[in-house]
Parts: sequence; structure tokens; C-alpha cells
Amino acid sequence: MRPNLFIFNRDCPEDFFSRSLAYILNLYPNIGQKLIQRIAVLAGSKSDYFGKFIQCQFTGYEFLGGHIESKPDLMIYCSKRIIFFENKLQSPLNNKQMERHSHLINRIPNSSLIFVSNILHKNTKLKSLQGYLYPKNADHYLWLDFIPVFINTYHRNSFAYKILKDFNTALKRNGMISRIINGANESLYTYNSDASHLALLQLWNLLNDIGFKLIKKHVNETTLRVYPIKHRQYPLLNPRFEPTAAWLDDGWDKECINFTVLSRGNNSGLDKKLMKFESKKDCTYIANPFESRDGYNYHGHFLLPLLFKNNEIDFENIKQQLLRMYKFFVEQNK
Repeated sequence: MRPNLFIFNRDCPEDFFSRSLAYILNLYPNIGQKLIQRIAVLAGSKSDYFGKFIQCQFTGYEFLGGHIESKPDLMIYCSKRIIFFENKLQSPLNNKQMERHSHLINRIPNSSLIFVSNILHKNTKLKSLQGYLYPKNADHYLWLDFIPVFINTYHRNSFAYKILKDFNTALKRNGMISRIINGANESLYTYNSDASHLALLQLWNLLNDIGFKLIKKHVNETTLRVYPIKHRQYPLLNPRFEPTAAWLDDGWDKECINFTVLSRGNNSGLDKKLMKFESKKDCTYIANPFESRDGYNYHGHFLLPLLFKNNEIDFENIKQQLLRMYKFFVEQNK
């Protein structure tokens, strides 16, 4: 596994990402300048509405201006105005929270409040908040709106290129690219979205047809519980649809299905067996063994690239690769 300091580990994902964003903007003020210009232009204002980017401060743990009920995630200081930045990744919109934020910013001259999420919320009440800034065609900003700001134009061998490359991977892993599939709302890569649940149910049927043993998916589960040989016999496979696996290997910076391999108890020898799998471009095994606090042993990941046809996942394209995985586990169990 290639280390990436921007990939969420144990902290609150929103706070972790907000701190990462502040770090990037302060390290590269030109990116901060691009961000505030894009915020302004999408709102229908001139690109110099906020003036010059000065700094970004993470404020999620601090109470601001004596206002003990409100704490937006970020403050972006500009030469003309201050932007209060409420960041959400998977969380629902909280109207009361935004109202408290609005009360706060109206006590600070030349301030604007924006709401940014990787989930599209339709809530016209937001637009009535004093000081609230929003894009012309939506009730709030989407992280997808800001992807062009972080396009990596640095020299490939430079430190800046490597840092921004890792940050872009974090953007993707947090569901900040869009992949719409027929029959569902939101992006396939947005955590707990309708699209991700639909795709998992489609994958469930395919895996079941091949011969894998599966537990019925609960409506709120964000993965599947898949056993290669028989129910409750490890290893356990947990598949997820991901926009990138570059955090595992640079060659897998592409849309894929990631089957995490887990076990419990003493499964000595499993890692050696898994390393016997013949990895190819259309199905690769990457070892990443560690023992977690939840009692599971994590062994590694099977990665399969995703293709799409007419806004539908091309499951037929990966059927043979899944069958090869299944036969491998059967053979290793003999």
C-alpha cells in the first residue's frame, strides 16, 4: 500500500478532509486563488469578487467570535471578503446548523457563507439565509464543481506534483467525481448512495450465479459479505465500487471494484495462498496485510477495472475475471 497522508484514517472524515484542504490551499496559494475565483464565478459574480487569497484556517474545533453554537469548518481569508465554508461529505444537510452559521457571519463585516457537499441537496430555504452564497443553478456548491481547481499542472517529478496527486486521489475516494447509473440517484461513488446500493445488488446476483456464497444484503450495508467456499468460512470478501485505487498502486488510478479480503482468528497460510493468484491487468491481487482493532485480519485487495455502457455497469465484461477468482479459491481450498 502506498502511503497517502490525505486518505482518511481514524478522525471524522469531514474534519480530516477540511484540514487537508486548508493544508493544500496554504501550501499552494495559487490553488487557493483558483478556488475563490471559481466560487465567485459559479455564483454569477466577477472572478475578483473576493480579491486575493490570503490564507485558509480550519475552524471545525473552534468556537468563533464568542458564538458558542456555531463553528463552520473553514474560514478562507481574502483581501476583500471572508468565506465561511461548511463542508459535508456523506452527512445530511442540517438547516438549523446553517441558520446558526448565518447568524455568526452577519456579525462579521464582508463575510459570505457557502455550503459544499458531495451529495446534491435540494433545499431552497438555504437561499433565504442572509450572507449565504450559492451557485446560479443549484441550492449549494458540489465538490464536483471544484475539481477543475485541482488539476495537476506541476512537473511530474516535483514535490508539488506528488502532493497534489495524492490530494486528487483523496478527492476521488471521498466521492467527489460523478458516475451516474440508470435507475438510481446520486453518484456510484458517493458513500451510501442509491446508486451504490443498486450496483451492489446487481453484483450480488452475478456473484451468486457464479457460485460464491453470499449473505443477504441489508438495506443499510455499504458492501457485500461474500464467501468463496461456504457460508461463514473465511476468507470473507467485501466488494466496493471505487473511483480509484491509486492509494494501493499508481497503476490503478481508475474506476474499479475493490474486493477487500478479511478473516478472523488463526488463518495462517492464507497470505501465502493469496500470493499464488496470477495477477493480470483485468484482475489483480495486491497484498496489504494488517490486523485491525475490530478483530479482523485484513489480507489484501482484488481489483477489477470497471467499464460502462449507456450509464450501466458492464458486468458481462468482468464475469470471466470473477469466475477466475472463484476457481482460484476453490483450488486453494483443496
